Parts: sequence; C-alpha cells; structure tokens
Amino acid sequence: MTLKSTLQPSLRLLRNRPIWEEKVTSVNTTWKSLFCFLNISCEGIDDLPTYFFENVIHLDDRDHFSDLINAFFQQQERFTYKVRIKRKNNSYALFECKGKAELVESAYELTLRMKRTSTSKSNVHDPDKSDFFYKETANMTQTGGWMVDAETLEVFWDEQTKKIYDVTFNYRPQFDEVIRFYTAEHQELLQSAFQKCIQEGIHYDMELQLQREDGETTWIRTKGKPVYDDDHNIIKARGIIQNIDRQKRKEIKLKESFDIILKQNERLFNFAHIVSHNLRSHSGNFELILGLLNDPDINKTDKQEYTENLQLVSNSLNETIAHLNEVVNMHDDHDEKVAININDCFSTIQNAIHQIIIANNAKIITNFEVTHIDHIPAYLDSILLNLLTNAIKYKHPSREPEITVSTFKENNRTVLTISDNGLGIDLVKNEHKLFGMYKTFHGNEDARGIGLFMTKSQVEALNGSIEVTSEPNLGSTFKIIF
Repeated sequence: MTLKSTLQPSLRLLRNRPIWEEKVTSVNTTWKSLFCFLNISCEGIDDLPTYFFENVIHLDDRDHFSDLINAFFQQQERFTYKVRIKRKNNSYALFECKGKAELVESAYELTLRMKRTSTSKSNVHDPDKSDFFYKETANMTQTGGWMVDAETLEVFWDEQTKKIYDVTFNYRPQFDEVIRFYTAEHQELLQSAFQKCIQEGIHYDMELQLQREDGETTWIRTKGKPVYDDDHNIIKARGIIQNIDRQKRKEIKLKESFDIILKQNERLFNFAHIVSHNLRSHSGNFELILGLLNDPDINKTDKQEYTENLQLVSNSLNETIAHLNEVVNMHDDHDEKVAININDCFSTIQNAIHQIIIANNAKIITNFEVTHIDHIPAYLDSILLNLLTNAIKYKHPSREPEITVSTFKENNRTVLTISDNGLGIDLVKNEHKLFGMYKTFHGNEDARGIGLFMTKSQVEALNGSIEVTSEPNLGSTFKIIF
C-alpha cells in the first residue's frame, strides 16, 4: 500500500477545489501528508519543514506563516492564513490554511486544513492588503506579540518581538531566559507582574528596560493579559511588547529640563528672598546704629561702640553679598553643599543683628555638639537669620526672649534646633498653613508671611526636613533635619 493510498481518506474535493485535512498524531506524518497533497516528493529530503519554508512558500509569506505553524504545534495556537505555494511550473497558487486546536478531555486535538482558494481578485489573498499591513504596522509602531503557555511555560515570540529583543529569527526563547534580557532593577518588577497575570488573571502594562550584552539599554512597553478556557481556567498569557526607547528618552530629557527650570525658579525665588529679607535686616541695623550715632548727647564710649557695631554690620553685609553671588552662580545642587562651621556661621548672624539682640535684651544660648553642617552657605545663613529674628520678633510681652540653638546627631542625621520662650503658635489652628506663603499668625505690621515658607524651601532644597512643636504663650521649637 502506497503512502498516497494510506492518506487518501484525508483528501476530499469540494467544487473541484482540492482540500487537505489531517488530524495531527505525528508531526512527521503530517508533513508527509501535506507534501503528498501538494504533489511534492519527500524523497531525499531530511528536514521537511525547513525544505517547505525555504523552497515552497512565497518569500513574503515565509516568516509569518512559519511563526503561525510553530505556534500551532508548540502552543496549540489556532490560526487562519492565506499563503502562496509554489507549483511545479514555478508559479504560485493561493491556499487557505487553518489550524484548529480543540481541548478533548485533558489533551489538545490538533487538525490542519488546507484548501486551494479562488484566484479572482475579490478572493485572492493580497499580502499588500493583509499580511503586508500587519508587518508594516508592526514595523512602524515597533510592536511585537508574545505568548506563554501556563502549563508548559513554552514561550512564543513573533518576528517583531525578536527584533526588539535583538535576537535572530531562529532563536527559540526559553521561559527562564526571558527575564535575563532586562536590567537588574526591572527583573523583579516583571516577574511579579507576570506571576500575578498567570496565577491571578491580573493584566499589566509596564515600561521597562532591556539590556544587551554590550551594556546598551532599550526602553520597552510591555502589556500582558490572561487567556481562559471554557471553564475559566487560565491556560495562557499573551500580550505585546513595543520599543519606546526614542520617545522615553525624550520624555526623560524633557523631565530633566523641567526639573532644571524648577530649580532655576527656586533659586531665583530664594535669591529674591535673601535680597529682600537678609538685606532688610542689615539696612535696619544700619538705620538703628546711624540713628544712635546722630544723637547729639552721645558720649565717646558709646560712639566707639556704635562705630564698631557699624563695622560688624558692614562685614556681615559683605558676606551676605558674597553668598548672593554664590546663589547666582549655582549649577548643581550636589556641588553647592559645603561643610559649614556652625559656630562661625551663627556668630556672623549674631553680629549682623547685634543691635536687635541688645535692643530686645535677648539671651542666646548655643550648644553645638555637631560642629559642621553640610549645606549651601547662603541658605543656611538665611535659615538661621530668619528663625533667630522670628524668635526675637515674636517674643512674649511679659518676659525677655531666651533662645537656645543646638546641634546634635539623631539616627545618623545632623539636627539643628532653635527654641524660644515667645508667643508660641496654635498648631491646632494654624499647622496646615504654618509654612505657607504669605501666612501670618500674630498680626505684626511688618510680617509678610514669607520667611517660614522660604526656610522650608531652603531646608528641603537639599533633601532636608523641618518640624515644629509649639504651645501658645510658652514658645516654639523648630527642628531641622539635614
């Protein structure tokens, strides 16, 4: 009995168009049956599938049809595809090929069917209108498809997916190897998302980075969703992968530019505050001292003291202007931080407001366990000046101001505290607006509601934080963590 006679039951005629249909019991037998149907001799051919795709299928149909056939045999993926097959006279005939996979009990029953189709224009498969569009869409959007069998964990990638992963067309992905294509920080994210998809049916949509062996990285977007059988059991996960490297890098660059603009605006705002707030303190001291010097009843001793104070204020003003120049020339926050001697810095601030301290009989106590603070000099000056002048400005009317300034270590962080015995703040009423712009609490005529807002901004500029504890009529403590 010949092979042709053995396979004769699977050959039928419908309207004079040959139809081949075969239940797959053996892959090799199925290929032999197909060759017989197409009148192609198997003699001398060791690898029927390779010969079929390289010599029988039209070049434009070859890659996609190969992917479909492989997915059909390996992952039981159903498909319908019109493919051009070479005839003996080297012309091509159009065939419609269908792969059916039906779950029978606990196993899949595979059936392949191939039928010669009409060559009329209304029915002919035109790759320029179907497969061409599919490939062009995939190429233009740089989007590929993938699938993973939930039971066997077999992986299928289409042609575009392989391009994105930068592997050859013949590459056969293994489940355990896929994760290695991703950067270390994104491997765990993908593993977690895929596990939830295949086990719990949770869809995912993520932007991740692939990393080649040479270290080059590519941003991709991948989406995954579960596939269910009739009993609502998850049998597969499938999805897409898209190369978004160009647009992602543009997005990152745009964000970096936006962050730079924000920082520049913040510096400009800080600059304006330091100019208006710090220089106002100096000008106030100048005005106060000059008023005392112009007193016709002043004696030589007081005049000498006021002149010395005037020199201290002048020196402090020069230092403030120097710090303003630093702010103007700032480029990188990480380069701006320097180790500042807190005792020297605080002494400069005290000298700048010496007359204010004396005029209010303020007592200032310092306890610097930590001698240096890493920060921007102009910012730290502004922070200390603002909190110190606030402590004096909002003193309690029935007692002289007493201010304690301390530094210490807490949880490996440097902490600065400034405590006073002044009016205090009702935090129950005002906590939500304590550091807000233009927010005031005590009704002082010269209060502008900008100081604490700027202090918080200057502390947070280098990832610090500021806290406050306060009781009305008892005083306040500002705690800055650097």
